[in-house]
Parts: sequence; C-alpha cells; structure tokens
Amino acid sequence: MMVLNWGEQQVDAGTAALVVNIGPPLTALLGARLLAGRPAAGAGGRDGGVLRRAVTVGLSMSGGVVAQKPALGHASALQVTASGCAVGAVLCLPFAGQPVREAADAPLSATLDMV
Repeated sequence: MMVLNWGEQQVDAGTAALVVNIGPPLTALLGARLLAGRPAAGAGGRDGGVLRRAVTVGLSMSGGVVAQKPALGHASALQVTASGCAVGAVLCLPFAGQPVREAADAPLSATLDMV
C-alpha cells in the first residue's frame, strides 16, 4: 500500500487508476498459471452468467471512470461524487431486501458484530 500511495503522488490520477486496475487481469493470468488452468468453482463452465456479470461489471466500471473527466468539467468534485453515490444507491435498491431477510435469519450476536 505504501508503494501505491507513493506512486499516486508521482503521477496523475488517470495514470494511477490505469496502473492499479491492471490488477484483476494480472490476478486472472497468475491464477491460470499457478493453478494450471483449474478455474475456481462457478467461474464460467456451467454458469455462463458469472462470466457475463463479470464482463458487465468491468464495462460499467470503465464507463464510470471515463465519464468522470467530462463530468468534472461541468460540476465540482463534490457534486460528481454525490451524483455517483446517488446512482450507485439507486442501482442497489433491487437488492435492498436481501440483507434484511438475511439479518432476520442470522443469530443476534452475528448481526450486532456487523453493526
């Protein structure tokens, strides 16, 4: 983490984000090499939806990163951040009931530990 922080002080934010985000592909390549082609359970195979979701996440993240620069030309950093948080909150609404149901099923001690 120290090297990451130092590097982010030496280059602009876009370059730092580009370098940091090569981590997932490197993890996949390293895993494929070290695990001799044995993917983790559910990483494709019978459930092609996992791969589609992963690609969708990557594309949406890339779109968000690219959209930040023009957005910052029209609004302050605080406004862009607040807008991004609002969009994220709205997109999470379909999943809002799941934690409530799971918390009801969980032991009270586990729920209090999370709070």
